[in-house]
Amino acid sequence: MSKPYSGIPIDEKRTWVVPRWLKEAFVAFALVAVLAVGISKGVQHFGGAGERARSAVEADELAGGPATPFKLPARGGGQI
Repeated sequence: MSKPYSGIPIDEKRTWVVPRWLKEAFVAFALVAVLAVGISKGVQHFGGAGERARSAVEADELAGGPATPFKLPARGGGQI
């Protein structure tokens, strides 16, 4: 058995210690990812306000009419 470190005996087993650069790289990646998602959501919410308003006005101007006929398969067979 080797020398104890801080009173804890070491049984020739070494644990892997995560290098500091790897921890810092992970934190930096996480911050960049959170920032990218935040910017993307901000652009979606605020940047598209004019486009959403234009499409809403265009939808109001559409002529109303009956839907085109269509058929759906029924659960027990056949069509509805």
